[in-house]
Amino acid sequence: MPSRGITPVVGVVILLLVTLGLSGALAVVIADSQPTVEPQSFSFSINATHEEEHGGTIELFHEGGATVYTGDIDLWVEIDGTPLKVQPDVPYSSNGLSGMAKGPFNWNSADKNWGAGEYGSFNIAKSANEPHIEVGSEVTVKIYHEDVLVASATAIASG
Repeated sequence: MPSRGITPVVGVVILLLVTLGLSGALAVVIADSQPTVEPQSFSFSINATHEEEHGGTIELFHEGGATVYTGDIDLWVEIDGTPLKVQPDVPYSSNGLSGMAKGPFNWNSADKNWGAGEYGSFNIAKSANEPHIEVGSEVTVKIYHEDVLVASATAIASG
């Protein structure tokens, strides 16, 4: 008779284990089925210019592909392989930059969409950021979307 008292307990434990196993399997299936947001492809080029009044100007030209909402991207700038001390925040924020950004990188711009054929530019602050662009500097701009590198361009700075 003692085995009868243990049978319901064993049955409940087995049912709990089966339920937990099925729940775990369902969680894995749901997690794997979440859509991933792939950044659409586009290409851009840059011009970099040494300027005495500030640390240099970087102009970005959208060459083609998907239109980019500048509020969804992060820029990373390197001069001769050294990252800017203060990276530009787009749409434009005054941190590490000088003057007003132009085009879709300007926060006051009505249209923050950067499409094919459009330019945007910003100036590096001479007193609040470094390194500065010198004639012959290799300037690289990388564009990230949700921490994923989606595009990159490099240019040699002119005067």
